[in-house]
Amino acid sequence: MLRFSLGVTRLDRIRNEYIRGTAHVGRLGDKVREARLRWFGHVQRRERKGRELADMMERRKVDILCVQETRWKGSKARSIGAGFKLFYYGVDSKRNGVGVVLKEEFVRNVLEVKRVSDRVMSLKLEIEGVMLNVVSGYAPQVGCELEEKERFWSELDEVMESIPTGERVVMGV
Repeated sequence: MLRFSLGVTRLDRIRNEYIRGTAHVGRLGDKVREARLRWFGHVQRRERKGRELADMMERRKVDILCVQETRWKGSKARSIGAGFKLFYYGVDSKRNGVGVVLKEEFVRNVLEVKRVSDRVMSLKLEIEGVMLNVVSGYAPQVGCELEEKERFWSELDEVMESIPTGERVVMGV
């Protein structure tokens, strides 16, 4: 399809990489990996997926990642392999759930973990003298009750107001 739209035939002997570059289109494999990352929160509840997430973070050189819809109950921190640790919070309903994945070298820098609800949590880290607050939130969808939406926004406001003005904030909502 790209060859046709660029006016190239098979007889022209032009490599696919050149055509993708000319059309500014990425490789299909890269798009599949990105899509897998987007819906990863939905499948995080499976044990083997934790290792897959750690491998992806290692490949892409991601040190901190916020995940939503983990659907794990409890408030724990556990190693997911490849030098990454997941801090998460979820309730017994096996709905919602949020978490933050950190590279193992940053785990010792964690000063505080606030697990507010199954939709909001935050971690406070000190990295090279800079205070960094990582907030992971899972906003209610359109079909949720108004009360649940208001509760989420008030919890998120509460977390944001508790962070001193001189500290940095990173949010994954």
